[in-house]
Amino acid sequence: MINRDVLQIEKRRIIYNCIKRNPGLHFREISRKLDIPKTTLDYHLLVLKKEGFISAEIENGYQRYYDSKKISNHDKKILNVMRETVPRNLILFLMLQPNSSQDKILKYAKKWKNHPSKIGLNLMRHRTTISFHLRKLVDLGVIDFCYVNGEKSYFLKNPGDIFALCTMFEKSLLAEAHGRVLKHIDFDMDETIDRIAETVFMVFPNPYCC
Repeated sequence: MINRDVLQIEKRRIIYNCIKRNPGLHFREISRKLDIPKTTLDYHLLVLKKEGFISAEIENGYQRYYDSKKISNHDKKILNVMRETVPRNLILFLMLQPNSSQDKILKYAKKWKNHPSKIGLNLMRHRTTISFHLRKLVDLGVIDFCYVNGEKSYFLKNPGDIFALCTMFEKSLLAEAHGRVLKHIDFDMDETIDRIAETVFMVFPNPYCC
């Protein structure tokens, strides 16, 4: 049973609430965000973990922290990958334009590379880099693909799950304007990428926080 008295200490309560609002933050991010010395933070994290309030997982060399009662393992994987620039922007692209080939993604990036949103710029990577991240997202079960005219066509495996996480944690994953736009996206909309981009990018600030 969780001992709620653990949260009577204000600093510990602040740390816990920060993790609840920003699942997947690693140690240095928490320390920097809350301006708490590392030794103090380390102590409170150990207590919160021991008492069952939070869990921690190693991801790409970072120990990331989560509300132990709120985030499933599958959601953790998605949240972690959405903190990386290229995968995050690939997910956003496929949310807006499912069933896209790698060539289509690269053409999009080239066309929108100078837009203030920087989404196109963030996808302006070498073909092998895009391929690597697409494979990683496939391996994680975030996206899948089918063959269309002999070419791989990628799509979000469970767009509803991605959408739910984006809206649930928009303050940590998304800028406020992103959240407002995402709430009105229809996954079945029959629009061209240019028309979607024209509408969505008008209100987008820089894409998801780094």
